[in-house]
Amino acid sequence: IAFGTISDIALDVAGNRLLVADTLLDAIIAVDLDTGARTLLSDPSTPDEANPIKAPRGLALDQDSGLIIVLDGTENALIAVNPDNGSRVVISR
Repeated sequence: IAFGTISDIALDVAGNRLLVADTLLDAIIAVDLDTGARTLLSDPSTPDEANPIKAPRGLALDQDSGLIIVLDGTENALIAVNPDNGSRVVISR
């Protein structure tokens, strides 16, 4: 997975990875800190088309729940992304 336009990053210490918000790809990508391998966690069709993220502008990792909170730059919404399967839920619009 090649990066498009990185807009924000967050460190996931427990997962030993860096989380990357990419506005060009409309995606959240995980980068393994040991190997540098990149994994697509969420984009408009991954894992499905429910609550797609558009132009992610920022992200944070909720240490209590483990969810990735993403600011959707097009919808001006906060979207929670499950870091295990990429599923998305709008938490504020």
